[in-house]
Amino acid sequence: MGDEYEIEFYADKNGREPFRIFLDGLSEAKRLAMIAAIERILVRHGPGVCGSEWGRKLGNTLFEFRVRHTAEEIRSMFPNDAALAAKVAAEAVADGDPDGVETSAKERKGKRAKKAPDRLVLRAFCNLRPGGKIVLILGGYDKGEDPGERRQQREIEAARKRLVELQQREAKALKEARRLGLAPPKTPSRKRRKGR
Repeated sequence: MGDEYEIEFYADKNGREPFRIFLDGLSEAKRLAMIAAIERILVRHGPGVCGSEWGRKLGNTLFEFRVRHTAEEIRSMFPNDAALAAKVAAEAVADGDPDGVETSAKERKGKRAKKAPDRLVLRAFCNLRPGGKIVLILGGYDKGEDPGERRQQREIEAARKRLVELQQREAKALKEARRLGLAPPKTPSRKRRKGR
């Protein structure tokens, strides 16, 4: 499909990919759920998941991708048949309740307080790259294993730092490429072009 988002994993200056390390450390069931969610939901909707049960905006171009369903549940909610998948996905994202079960805020809060041993509450922190259709996954963690607010804030802050570090690396590389004549020069600001 031409409207799909491309997914990339952030890599630090040493080539280390925190999200891949996170995925590798998950149980098989959780890893398969995250992969299915990325393939069936994030690839199709990108930051459009925000405002549904699948995501929320974090500000400064970051958004959180949330996975609470097994791979099997995700595949049944978002089938591969493109027409059917688009219809089901649009309804799910619009309703914010893809399994059709209404729950009150009080019920949801109570569910969060219960900690099952292999509870599926996974998070990935993402950024829509400049230019449009590339979602960069900066990191992730298993909120079911550590549901505390402090942990959540640490993970968000780590994602923000990774994004800033990447932007600085890219700016430095672009500056060097311009210096070597391998990239187009900066365009002057409007004020300079008008002679102000």
